[in-house]
Amino acid sequence: MCRWKRVCVLLMVMAILSVSWSDVMAKIGTDQKHRFTWINPVSGEEYWEKAEKGMEKAAEKYGVDIETINIEQLSKERYVYALEEAKASKTEGILAVGWKYDAVEEEIKKITDEGIPVIYIDTDIEDSSRICFVGSDNYQAGILAGKEIVRVTGGKGCVGLLRLSLVENQEKRLDGIKSVLNDYPDIRLINVNDEFTEKESMNKNASMKRVQNMLEKYPDMTVIIGTNAYETVAAGTVVEAMGCVGKIQIIGFDDNEETIDYMKKGVIDAVVVQQPEMMGYYGVKILNEMVEGQELEDSEIYTQLSVLRAEDLKMAE
Repeated sequence: MCRWKRVCVLLMVMAILSVSWSDVMAKIGTDQKHRFTWINPVSGEEYWEKAEKGMEKAAEKYGVDIETINIEQLSKERYVYALEEAKASKTEGILAVGWKYDAVEEEIKKITDEGIPVIYIDTDIEDSSRICFVGSDNYQAGILAGKEIVRVTGGKGCVGLLRLSLVENQEKRLDGIKSVLNDYPDIRLINVNDEFTEKESMNKNASMKRVQNMLEKYPDMTVIIGTNAYETVAAGTVVEAMGCVGKIQIIGFDDNEETIDYMKKGVIDAVVVQQPEMMGYYGVKILNEMVEGQELEDSEIYTQLSVLRAEDLKMAE
C-alpha cells in the first residue's frame, strides 16, 4: 500500500512539474522578439534615415528587433548579396526597396518561396514576388508635380525633366506629369535622362553636370523638374551657382533639409512631399502582423502626399 502511495505522489509531482515547465516554455516563447531585416539602398541619406525613424518607432511599439544591412554603393550585385545575407540570418521578414533588376527579383522570389515575407517601401515593382508595398501613389505624385509645372509656367515654356532610370516610381511619376501636360501643348517637356547611365544618375556630381549641360543645350528652358531628391538638390545647386535664381524655376521631390534651405532662399519653388517615416512604420507593423498570423488586408498601402511651396515657408516664418 505504501508503495502505491509513493507511486501516486511521484506521478502527481511529475504532473505538477510538467505543467510548470510548460508554463515556463510558453512564457519564454512569448518573450522572444520577432526579428526583421531592413535593406538600406543608400546609407547616410536623409530620406532613408526618416524611414528608419519610423521603423524604430514601430519596433518599440510592437516589441520587435530590426537589423539593418547598409548598401554603400548601390548595384544589382550588392543588392542581391544583401538579400542573400538577410535570408541566411534567419530573419522573419524583410523590408526593401524595389529595384528593376531581374537578378534582384529572382532573389526576392526565392526568399518569399521559403515563407519569408518581403515588403517593398517607397518603390514598387510590377509583378514582383513581394508580399506588400507601402509608399506613395507615384502616379498621383506625378500629377501633383505636373500641376505645379503648369502653375509656374503659366501653361507654356520649355521644361527639363531629370529622373532615375530603372526605378519604377520614377516612371510612374513621369506618367503622371505627362497626363497633366498633355492638356498644355505649349509646354515642351525635355526628358534628358535617357542620355545617362544609372550609375551617373545616382551620383550628385554627375547630376549637377547633367543640369549644367541641359541648361546650355536648351537656353530657353525656364523650369526644371526633378522627380527625386537627388536631382532636385542638384538642380538647385547649379541654378544658384549660375546666377539663374528667379529665371529658372525648380519643382522637385521631398522636403530634405538641403531642399528646404534652397526653398527659403527662393532657389526651389515647390516640392512634392512624401512620408518616408510612415512608410517605415507601417512596413514594420505589417510584417509583425503577418508573422503573428494575421491576414494581409491590402497588398498596396499608399501614404500621404502633399505639396510644399516656398511661399508656404515664408508665411510660416
